[in-house]
Amino acid sequence: MSNFNKKAVVKAMSIGVAASAVGAITLALSEPNRIKSYKLKVKRNEVKRFISKHTGQNKQLMNIVDKLSDDKINNMDEMIDKIKRKNSKIYLNGNNIKELTKKIINQVANELPNN
Repeated sequence: MSNFNKKAVVKAMSIGVAASAVGAITLALSEPNRIKSYKLKVKRNEVKRFISKHTGQNKQLMNIVDKLSDDKINNMDEMIDKIKRKNSKIYLNGNNIKELTKKIINQVANELPNN
């Protein structure tokens, strides 16, 4: 190899290493956002399953879940978790579970456009 070719190879390798480093840094910085986005998508699907189960698959309510804010989805997901925890206990207070279920469904129904 001539001296010129060695310099070109070193330069190309340096550029490749730098590009890889930039890519790795970009991936590392975007990873928390992707994880947050994924978790929110899972929560939104959980709310949809809950609404579907308790409203006989009401399509209008299920479509509204897609439009709810992230805060509302997080709030509803927390309520669903409370219901699951209460359902898993031996001593159930049926009224509290029914109330939470109605609250979640009412929150979604409140998002319906007024006719």
